[in-house]
Amino acid sequence: MNTLLVVIWATTLPGGFFWPIFPIAGWGIGLVMHAWDAFLRTEITDEDVDRELERMHHH
Repeated sequence: MNTLLVVIWATTLPGGFFWPIFPIAGWGIGLVMHAWDAFLRTEITDEDVDRELERMHHH
């Protein structure tokens, strides 16, 4: 998709403002967020759930 946007830009406005940077940057941000969620997020343990339930009952 990104390549298609760059091709459209290159064939319609060569040398003009590089507008495909906006969807490319948005896609990149989403990719980084997904990678963070998939590979770097810590698992939720039973202790975490119990602690949150206890906190909720005290409020």
